Amino acid sequence: PDTVFRGFTSPITGPANTAGLAAFGNGPSPAPYRAARACDELTASGHSDWYLPAFDELYTLYWGAAYGTANGFSGSASYWTSTESDANTARKIGQISSSPSVKARTDSHVVRCVRRGG
Repeated sequence: PDTVFRGFTSPITGPANTAGLAAFGNGPSPAPYRAARACDELTASGHSDWYLPAFDELYTLYWGAAYGTANGFSGSASYWTSTESDANTARKIGQISSSPSVKARTDSHVVRCVRRGG
């Protein structure tokens, strides 16, 4: 898979991060941008403006929801964010017993697409 650092490191601009990463996920091997593409291409509940949240966005949703166990979050799962760390890793949030961290893009984690209200 393509493991080029794209520079989408913002912890707060999930829509921009997602759009940028999803654009690089085309072709026969969309990894490591599958999570961003999945949210970018999602149409659900009559909406098509879903995105993979940036680190601070997901951190607020996850830890603000009774330590990750409310609002459909699983306390035992880890969730990808759209915030890159370097060419091989991206930020993830999850597992109540662990701190937010960076993980290899080849690792498997849950994708939680979100959209801004309106």
